[in-house]
Amino acid sequence: MERLRLLQRLRDAFRAGEPLPVDALELVAEATDMLETGAEPAEAFGLALAAGQEHPAAVLAREKRDAHLRTALTTCPGDSAWAKASALGRAVREFESRRWPTWQRLDEPPARASLLERELFRAFRTGSTVPRSTRWLKRLADGH
Repeated sequence: MERLRLLQRLRDAFRAGEPLPVDALELVAEATDMLETGAEPAEAFGLALAAGQEHPAAVLAREKRDAHLRTALTTCPGDSAWAKASALGRAVREFESRRWPTWQRLDEPPARASLLERELFRAFRTGSTVPRSTRWLKRLADGH
C-alpha cells in the first residue's frame, strides 16, 4: 500500500510541476534495477498481491470514498452521530436514485450542486460501493 501511495505522490507532484519526492524516485530507481534483472513489474514495485490480499486500488478507492462521506456528514443536520448518519443515509439513497443516473457521465458535479451533492458525486465516482445503512455511516461518523 505504501509503495502505491509513493507512486501516487510522484505522479501528483509531476503533474503539478512540483519538486519530485526523493523517496518515490528511490522506489522507481530500485524497481528499475529489479526490472533489469528480470523481476515482474508488480514485484519490482512492491505491488505483488499475496493470496487473499485485497488489491491496493480497492483500498485507496474506499479511503477516498470514506473521506468524501465524512465531508458529506458535516453538512447533514442532527445533534448526534446517529442523526447525522440517518440524514446522510437518506441523502445517499435520494442522490443515487435522482442525481446519479444523469450525473454519472460527468467528470465533475454541476456548478449548481450543493457541497453534499458534490461530495456524494465524488464518493460514487470512486467506484467503491457507497454504503446506505445508518449503522455503517454512524461507524464512519465515529471515526472507525
